Amino acid sequence: MGVSIVKEIIELLGGRMEVQSASGEGTTVTLWLPLVAADIPGAAAAPCELL
Repeated sequence: MGVSIVKEIIELLGGRMEVQSASGEGTTVTLWLPLVAADIPGAAAAPCELL
């Protein structure tokens, strides 16, 4: 049930969810969310990291 709730929230935010599973190896869940640049006066652009 938890995965279906997360998938619904991600899709409502305009993203997508990918799940890959291999028997005996585990499961990888990847969440993709759109990133919109904020227009904040005086704010410096921070480098992004891929986690």
